[in-house]
Amino acid sequence: MSELISLFKKLPIELHNNILTYTLKPQTKELLEDIKSFNKIKEEIIEIYKNIFDDEYDRTCWLNNDIVRYMNEDIATMNGYTEFHYKIFKRLFKLSSKSNKFILKNTQIISQNPMSDFNIRFGLLTNQERINFKKFIHDNIV
Repeated sequence: MSELISLFKKLPIELHNNILTYTLKPQTKELLEDIKSFNKIKEEIIEIYKNIFDDEYDRTCWLNNDIVRYMNEDIATMNGYTEFHYKIFKRLFKLSSKSNKFILKNTQIISQNPMSDFNIRFGLLTNQERINFKKFIHDNIV
C-alpha cells in the first residue's frame, strides 16, 4: 500500500485533484444495495447447490445451466432465446444495440470456467430478477 501512495505522490497535482474527485463521490444507495444483493443472494444460491452437488465443477456447471434456463424462461435454448433473455444481454453496453441474431451467435460460447459465465449472467440481473431466480431454484431445483 505504501508503494501505491509513493507512486501517487509522484503524480502532478492536477492528476491528484482529478483522482480525488472520484474517491470523494459516494456511490448511490441503489448501487450499494445492488452490490449487497448480488453478494448475499449469490452466497445463498451457492449454498443451495453445495447441498445438492458434492463436486464443485458439477455444481458450477449446473448453476450456470440453471441461470441460463431462468433467463430463457424455462424454455430449452435449442428452441432459441426468449425476448427476456435478449433483454438481459442487451444490458451489456457492447450488446445494447446489437440484433438478437448477433446476441444469439455471440453469447452461446461456454468458457472453461462455468463460474465466470454464471457471474456474468448473475451480474446482469436486476435485484428483483435475482430474487426471482432464487425462487425459480426453490420451485424447480430443490
